[in-house]
Amino acid sequence: MTPHRQSRRVRRSLERLETRRLLAADFGVAETAEPAIVFAQNQYNRFDVTGDGHLTPRDALVLINRMENPAQTIRQASQVDDYFCDTNGDELFTLRDVLEVINQLAIEQQDPISDDALLMAMYSTDSIMPPYELARKIHNDLTAIRTEYPLLASTHFNEVVSGILGLKVPSDVEDSSEFINLLERFEGKVAYRQSGDDPRWIWLQVNRFLNINHIAESFRQVAGVLEVEPSRLFGEPSGGVSVRDNTYTFTLGAGDCPSGCIYRATWQFQVGNDGVKLIKKTGQTDFFENGGDPLPIIEVLK
Repeated sequence: MTPHRQSRRVRRSLERLETRRLLAADFGVAETAEPAIVFAQNQYNRFDVTGDGHLTPRDALVLINRMENPAQTIRQASQVDDYFCDTNGDELFTLRDVLEVINQLAIEQQDPISDDALLMAMYSTDSIMPPYELARKIHNDLTAIRTEYPLLASTHFNEVVSGILGLKVPSDVEDSSEFINLLERFEGKVAYRQSGDDPRWIWLQVNRFLNINHIAESFRQVAGVLEVEPSRLFGEPSGGVSVRDNTYTFTLGAGDCPSGCIYRATWQFQVGNDGVKLIKKTGQTDFFENGGDPLPIIEVLK
């Protein structure tokens, strides 16, 4: 599907959601000083009503259907709701929760959160999945920095690999319900099997927007699993971006090896209400800022 067709499809979905919201407006659950029901909020992404790790029109539809069928919301406080209906954290389920999800869908359509921001939010907090509010802030900060310093626009978060996990297992482990359930939970599949040996190494491809370290720990608990190793980057990358304590570090490298052995430089920024602030820069920043050849060894070999 082309981006244009996808945009039209999302826009039509939002229009249908808005129409249904207006029709459902008279079915709101009344607010009381002491609500009989306490509704849950998704701690990672308050707009992810279904808990599937994604914000989609389905999240709004679930809330609208609840509004249209108030009887579905009448539960005992001891019972666990199937969905995270309390998007604004007031322990109530009202029309405001629906509106927040619809409005956020519109924002995501115009300015979706980048992969860099999602991964940086997840790994900087060691969360199992990206904390949405932090990911949105990191996305906005990265956009501001890259706009002001276009030299750094091509750097990306690459401290971890994209969802590859190695396991050493006897051949019968793959048939166990425990293994199969975890594979389904982490949206994974067996990408490659070592041939011949038993036990043998297998490599799993899992959802890259779930923390690979947490996934590895889950598989270590499976009966029969002998070793678990998340795939790591070989050597140091030639460029990257990371965040710690609200400070963003950008790195560029160039030279005759993948990590940039001849020229290497870093820039550190903070972003606040007064905009982007360059905190520190180290290394051969002048080389890159003056338009140096990113692969000078090519010139040497000519």
